[in-house]
Amino acid sequence: MFQLRTLVLCTGLMLLMGCGGLSVRHLPSNQWKGETSQTLPMRYLSFQYQVVPVGGEVGVMAEAYPVINKLPDWASWYGEIVLNVYIADATGKVLASQENILVPRSLNREAGLPVEATFELGTGRQQPLFVSFGYRLVLTDAQNAETRKVMIMEGALEE
Repeated sequence: MFQLRTLVLCTGLMLLMGCGGLSVRHLPSNQWKGETSQTLPMRYLSFQYQVVPVGGEVGVMAEAYPVINKLPDWASWYGEIVLNVYIADATGKVLASQENILVPRSLNREAGLPVEATFELGTGRQQPLFVSFGYRLVLTDAQNAETRKVMIMEGALEE
């Protein structure tokens, strides 16, 4: 009886380990459209982007604009800026991703944050692909401020 339980437990663990990977099925996404400007609104940022050919690879050129009415009124500085681009299949499984880390800067509520990513998708381009974004931002009330600080983020999750 003990050996049967051990076998079942080990089999279950192996199945779980084999199912790992990143998923973006909980995030907004748009189907891949070559060289067409698109917008992808999220909770705190809205991404305006275009998919462009870059030699034998494919690039995503974007700008992330703050959703003004969602940010705290006191926020005036990006203390940390991490922006992610995800390429996923129809089920939301991440096939490729790239992280952009930007230097801290003043929070201009009308200016976008630049995002660029280049992908070599190989045979993956022959299936329907989807573009998603993620971010992690630390907002503060001033440069080097420790009085008010909040982290906001959305991103891929481990399955």
